[in-house]
Amino acid sequence: MALLSARPPKLGQALRKAERDGLHDLMLDGTLIHIDRVKAGRSCFSGRHRVHGMNVRVLASPAGRGQGS
Repeated sequence: MALLSARPPKLGQALRKAERDGLHDLMLDGTLIHIDRVKAGRSCFSGRHRVHGMNVRVLASPAGRGQGS
């Protein structure tokens, strides 16, 4: 559970680490994970998708190795 609660590195930090690790080709991908909202409000609302959700992004090498690995 500690891994899920840990704060991810910012993009600049992840790119510097990738360079230090010798990873020169990276892929950035993301998706919107739908969430249930019990309380009314605009927090976590995606106007583009017109649903409530959380944006999840992944930065990985072409071999599929994530930057958090």
